[in-house]
Amino acid sequence: MIKTYYQKQPSEQETVKISFSRRMASLVVSGYAIYSVEVKVYDSEGTEVSSTMVEGTPSFSGTDVYATIKAGTNGANYYARVKVTATKDGAVNQILEEDLLVRVVQDGVS
Repeated sequence: MIKTYYQKQPSEQETVKISFSRRMASLVVSGYAIYSVEVKVYDSEGTEVSSTMVEGTPSFSGTDVYATIKAGTNGANYYARVKVTATKDGAVNQILEEDLLVRVVQDGVS
C-alpha cells in the first residue's frame, strides 16, 4: 500500500516516488525485477487526464517508480494509477498496481 494521498497546488509540477518494495517482497516467488511502468491519471468521474497531468515519461529504479505530476483544478481529486510489470527468467510476469489519490488545493483560497 502506498501513502494515502499526495496534495499539490494547481500550478505545481513535482516528481513523486511510489515504492513497490513491499509488493515486490510479498510475491510468492522471489527474484522479480520491475521491467516496465505505466502511470495514468483519472479525474473523479473516471475520465483519463494523463495528457494534462503527467509530464514526461514515468521511470523506475529498483522497486521505486517516479512520475512527474502537474496541473489539476483547485478542489478536485484525481487518481494516479501506477502499474508495473515485474519479470524473472523462467517465471510468469507479475503485474502489480497501486492507486495514489492526488488532491489539488490552492493554498490561501477558502
